[in-house]
Amino acid sequence: MEYISNKLTDFIVKKGVIREEDYAIYHYGLLTGMEVMLCVLLSIIISILLDVLLQSFVVAIVLFSLRSYICGIHMKKYISCLIWSTSILTAGVYAATYIPLSKDILFIICLIILPTIHKLSYYTVAYNSQSDEIPFFTKQRKRIIAGIFVFVIVLAFCNNLELLKQVCYALVVALASIVLERIRIRSRKKKNNISEISISNDIDYILNEGE
Repeated sequence: MEYISNKLTDFIVKKGVIREEDYAIYHYGLLTGMEVMLCVLLSIIISILLDVLLQSFVVAIVLFSLRSYICGIHMKKYISCLIWSTSILTAGVYAATYIPLSKDILFIICLIILPTIHKLSYYTVAYNSQSDEIPFFTKQRKRIIAGIFVFVIVLAFCNNLELLKQVCYALVVALASIVLERIRIRSRKKKNNISEISISNDIDYILNEGE
């Protein structure tokens, strides 16, 4: 993927489409775009084969809308990210269709996980973002969670057990991502002897001012 991105960027520079000083920006954009497209394409193909395309789409919408505003864990290598992302959107979705829980239980689980995601994200966002970005991330996360909450209510009201399972599954994945990132942060903090004071101050700012 890196090789193709290099060749494409070199080509458009030689053709005069972009300036040479903008090489890094376009190279990154092309590389990221191709990586995302490969993940999406693989996920669509496997979802079709497993007959869970709609369910996979619902899970993707929930996870992608939350992803940027919860600062969950990220893989260091693209191949690891590709394998995990594709598995979550295909094999995980397929497995979720067999969740042996009633509509009421799924609804309750969603209601518990949504505010938990919001609260636990304070720490990961404070660690991974600039101080001036935190209030924006918090507001956006609240809006997205509110939207998911409405969606959950609609699914429960319409007795759509199949999609309710997938929303619940997506929320569990998002929560696990946050928990794993918190563990990673604490491990890195201990290893590098980083003080927790700055993170605590950012969280205090959110709680007292940002919201």
